[in-house]
Amino acid sequence: MFYDIQNHWAKPCIVELAKRNLVSGYPDGTFRPNSPVTRAEFAVLMFNCFSKAPIIRESINFKDVAKTYWAYNAIQKATSRGFLVGYPDKTFKPDQQIPRVQTIIAYAGYQKLEIPVEREIYVNTSLDQLLKLYFEDAPDIPSYAKLLMLNAADHYYVVNYPNSNKLNPNKASTRGEVAALICQALKFWGVVPINYIAITEPLAIFPQYDLTSPFSQGLAVVSNRLEYPNFGDQNIVIDQKGQTVIDLKPYDWSSQQFSDGLLQVSVNGKLGFITTSGNLVISPQFEQASDFSEVFAAVKIDNKFGYIDPSGTVIITPQFDEADQFKDNIARVSLNQKYGYINTLGEVIIPIEYEFASDFSEGLAKVKIEGKFGFIDTQGNVVISPQFEFCDSFSDGLARVNLENQYGFIDKTGKIVIKTSNYVDSFSEGRAAILVNDKWGFIDRNGKIVISPQFYGINYMQRPVVQGFSEGLAAVRLGAICGFIDQNGNWIIRPKFSDADSFSEGLAAVNWDGKWITRPIGYDSSAIPVDWETVLEDGKWGYIKNPLK
Repeated sequence: MFYDIQNHWAKPCIVELAKRNLVSGYPDGTFRPNSPVTRAEFAVLMFNCFSKAPIIRESINFKDVAKTYWAYNAIQKATSRGFLVGYPDKTFKPDQQIPRVQTIIAYAGYQKLEIPVEREIYVNTSLDQLLKLYFEDAPDIPSYAKLLMLNAADHYYVVNYPNSNKLNPNKASTRGEVAALICQALKFWGVVPINYIAITEPLAIFPQYDLTSPFSQGLAVVSNRLEYPNFGDQNIVIDQKGQTVIDLKPYDWSSQQFSDGLLQVSVNGKLGFITTSGNLVISPQFEQASDFSEVFAAVKIDNKFGYIDPSGTVIITPQFDEADQFKDNIARVSLNQKYGYINTLGEVIIPIEYEFASDFSEGLAKVKIEGKFGFIDTQGNVVISPQFEFCDSFSDGLARVNLENQYGFIDKTGKIVIKTSNYVDSFSEGRAAILVNDKWGFIDRNGKIVISPQFYGINYMQRPVVQGFSEGLAAVRLGAICGFIDQNGNWIIRPKFSDADSFSEGLAAVNWDGKWITRPIGYDSSAIPVDWETVLEDGKWGYIKNPLK
């Protein structure tokens, strides 16, 4: 496209903008990415890229910009929209090179970027201290630009080449640098190399996907929604560097994670499996299927479940109404609305007689007998008698139970070791989330609050506002944003994301720039909303690294 950008770091940005007719080059076929940008050129670029920006002030006839000046119209439109301002003497200085600080805050000011008010953990942190988190040369930022610069950095708009931590605020902006800034501002995320974006959190893959899944075996399935006329999801498999390793376009659907080196895929409503290299090794032929686990996958053939091996060979004849994955060589199955367990030979080792049964977890499974829940061991012996209206499976050696409208935890002997009137989640890595006066904190295995209740969500009753600990960190919320804390309650990744998942294989999916909205989902006879839900709209998902690993 331009012969002088082939080895330039901003080439993807320049190409992206040029193919959308937002930037242009010179008659000699060059773009001149390292040439300084003048104030007039910047006015042209900003108006071209943000032509729909509303007018916020009257245009000014600058003394040094004649109506015959080549950029007169662009300067009038850019200044009336708040991208740039003139000088007190009513000059614009169109041929003056524009410093980086001014190009960055021009967009930040137009967007009215702000740090969410929920970020109360920084109430005692000065503006200069926050800027130093991003830039080693923060003291060089002019005072008038500090707040806007922080907001721009906090929204991933600041691109620094070659050192992401060095702003060089007073250096003249180049055409390549402005192209990168505009790509970030237009949210063409993933175009600018992540190692050139000013960030404070350990981003591994820049937010650029509509849907993500946890990493498994070094791979993750991600999606982007296609727009009209090709509605649907475009699914790919990426590695931990964000590189595409498998295009799932040939398939109608895929499961979220690889398991035992295989991933479920669907064609015309039938399920098969592909390898981590993308090779189809089990052709789509099953009505339903589970992921592989311990070299078996449950599959449905002629309305009955059996099991296959990784070659697709049926190992256990389809005969069950339901069938789960194998875990420790035991799988839960059902017949005639009763549940029991089989071994890897397909032999029933615990009778199919329970009203309900869960998979085994930490050597025990919960079962329902005469309307009450208890626990059995892998030999089918009842080790905790059925007595609970509600209970969870064991995690960290404890199981959450309902005790006369209270919550508690029992150990593997059935002894109540924690009892509380507050809502609690299950334990994970020695911590369980507890809700106290609409704020979330964490208790230890003795029931002691070790992280004070301080986290909260937009609607805590409709959506969990915390996630359990994984790899030493937990995602927690401060209103519309979330971050990660360690087991002592210290912020390890500061709250700035709209949503986040737990860590898996050293990476966690995070949503950037999504908006939480509350919308009606139920109406009475007069069409008045009576039920509501809080959901996340828009934004993009990427991945951050676990700084503890």
